[in-house]
Amino acid sequence: MINLPLLFFYGLISLLIIFLVIKFINDSEKWYILTYFISLLVGVLISYHYFTEKLFLISFIFSMSIYLSVLSIYFFIMASITKKQLRKTINAIKLHGSSYLEDNLITPNEKPFTSNCWYVIYFPSDAVLEIGVNIFRATPQLYKKFYIHTLSGRIVYIKPESLKLLDQNDQNILTSLSGFYSFSKRNKIIVDNYADAIKSETPEPWKISEDIE
Repeated sequence: MINLPLLFFYGLISLLIIFLVIKFINDSEKWYILTYFISLLVGVLISYHYFTEKLFLISFIFSMSIYLSVLSIYFFIMASITKKQLRKTINAIKLHGSSYLEDNLITPNEKPFTSNCWYVIYFPSDAVLEIGVNIFRATPQLYKKFYIHTLSGRIVYIKPESLKLLDQNDQNILTSLSGFYSFSKRNKIIVDNYADAIKSETPEPWKISEDIE
C-alpha cells in the first residue's frame, strides 16, 4: 500500500535538493546553500526509518534551526569583520587621502560585484558619489534597493538604473570602485577628490565639484 505522507515527504525533499543543486551551481555564496543541504540531510536521516507526521515536523524544524543558527552566526561575524575593515580604511584615508585609496582599494581586472568588492554609487543628476562596502552582502539588481556603508561614514542606498558604465550615461549607477576608477580620467579625478575631501574633513565629501570637466 502506498504511504502518501511518506511519498509527499520524499517528493518535497527531492524538489528541495534539485533547487539547492541549481542554486549552488549559480550562486557565488555557496557555503550557506551547503549548510542548508547538510541540515536538510540530517533531518532526512533522522526520519528515514521512523517516519511519522510528528517526526517529519520535528526534523524540518531541526533542519531549519541548524540552518538559521549558522546563518545568523555567519552574518554576525561578517558584519564585525566588515565594520572593522571599514573603520581601518577610513582612518587610513583620513591620513593619506587618495594615495591610499589608489594603492589599496583599486584592483585591476577585478571581477565586479564580488562579496569583498568596494562599490561606487553615482547620481549624475545630483552630482553625488559615494564609495563603500556592501552591508547585507546582497546581489546588485536593477531598480532594487542596495545599501552600502560609505567611507564618509554614512549608510546610503541606491536603486540602480544601470550596473554598467557608459559614456554620457546620466542614469544612477552602481558599480565596482575599480571599474569606475579606471573607466575614464574624469572618474579618477572624482574618486581622488572624494578621498582627499575625507582626508581634509571637508563637509559633504560626496558632492562632486562643478569644476571637474
